[in-house]
Amino acid sequence: MIDLTNILLIFLFAKVFGDLSEKGNISGIVGHVLCGIILGPFLLGIIYPSKEIEVLADIGLLVIMLYAGLTSEYKELLKAKYTAVLVGALGVLFSFVMCFSIVWLLGFGLIPSLFTGIILSNTAVEIIGGLITNENNQKVSNILLGASFFDDIIAIYLVGLLSSIAINKSTLSIVDIGSVTLKIFVFFVITILLSEFLISSKGPKITKYFVEG
Repeated sequence: MIDLTNILLIFLFAKVFGDLSEKGNISGIVGHVLCGIILGPFLLGIIYPSKEIEVLADIGLLVIMLYAGLTSEYKELLKAKYTAVLVGALGVLFSFVMCFSIVWLLGFGLIPSLFTGIILSNTAVEIIGGLITNENNQKVSNILLGASFFDDIIAIYLVGLLSSIAINKSTLSIVDIGSVTLKIFVFFVITILLSEFLISSKGPKITKYFVEG
């Protein structure tokens, strides 16, 4: 049975915390996250994760990503590609060094520290999508969104290499590095080509065919 009380409490307090954050010139998403930390098992323990809440969270992420896509201009994103790459690379580097150092100093091994550093250095596109919904500067929005895409690529590549090391329990050979690099390269080439195709003049025709029949 769906616990409507918890769901209503989540919406109510998330709205309150979000509004308070925005009044302090802070993104409402920060307030939403703080709301979850305070009400969740980490502090007060009023609300605990459940299947229903997980489904709502997935729906919310899909809506945020959809909205970010609808409000983004592909050509404008390309104009900011160099700045986005620089911002994304520096963000990954700083986050990785900080997270890796903390985990390493806590006494964990090299592989766990590397995994933690790589995973936590990845910027969630969903969070960026939520942040830019209230961003009036389109150029800043494009840079943030592009940077989040770029550090996703870096994270996928590094996790692929590190997974190969963990599985083989040894250092990578040139063949292993080439194999992982090729797979990721092919994946992103196909993705970019499909994006170009869907955004081109053929895209609206396909959409019209499926919508209108």
